[in-house]
Amino acid sequence: MSTPIGFTEVDLEAPDVCRVTECSIGNLVADAMASSVEHGRALAQPTGTSSESAVCNASLALVLGGNIRSSIISGNITYAHILSTLPFTNQEGAIWASGRLLLDVFRHSAALYRWGGFLQVSSRLRVTYQQQQPSKSGDHHHHQSLVLKKLEARCGNHPWTEVSPDGLYHLAINTYLSSGGDNYTMLMGRNWTDYGFSDVDGLTRYIKRLDNVTVGIEGRITVLSAEANGSGKSSAAKLWNTLVNFVVAAVLILQLI
Repeated sequence: MSTPIGFTEVDLEAPDVCRVTECSIGNLVADAMASSVEHGRALAQPTGTSSESAVCNASLALVLGGNIRSSIISGNITYAHILSTLPFTNQEGAIWASGRLLLDVFRHSAALYRWGGFLQVSSRLRVTYQQQQPSKSGDHHHHQSLVLKKLEARCGNHPWTEVSPDGLYHLAINTYLSSGGDNYTMLMGRNWTDYGFSDVDGLTRYIKRLDNVTVGIEGRITVLSAEANGSGKSSAAKLWNTLVNFVVAAVLILQLI
């Protein structure tokens, strides 16, 4: 349990961060899961798709922020650290999902902002949310919410592109998500393939292969402030007021002439 299996140059920060934004330990866990199922993607690729370009040539992993339960500080990583980080020991597996389903999944993640159902993602996914103004109930912690603004994937050697509703994506998810945990009911009954090992096993193998963990914050998850959304409206309103004032002034001048 105390024998080192790898080393991290960076602090893999406190799990509470993983419920509100991108976190380095979430990146590590998601990348490990994507790596674990990648070898089975081509073997399990469904037939009968309209075109090869409709299939994303990459495995994309989704990890619940609430599954991650502890930090790992820089230094040696032991098996005990991994068990502490992922204490639920969920089985890993994968499904094929349409882009439409994937967009629904991230809309649900937005609704679970600040809760354990907020998603962390692997390196070939990039998501942008927009904060909404909190309700007037006075309880900002529970009533501030997000909306999904953009979801992008990087498939194979292609550049980043927005997820297409008609595309097909290979998603690595655990047993809890595949059974509709945290009300992700849209993921139930999707022919989830069990890869025969747990998230603890997958992360252990991934860290051993890396040997030296350097993953940090990479811009996988962006949360835009509510002010950023409102600023455009404010600027537009100011411009409109300026134009109105200009027209009124011009009319007054013409009346005086």
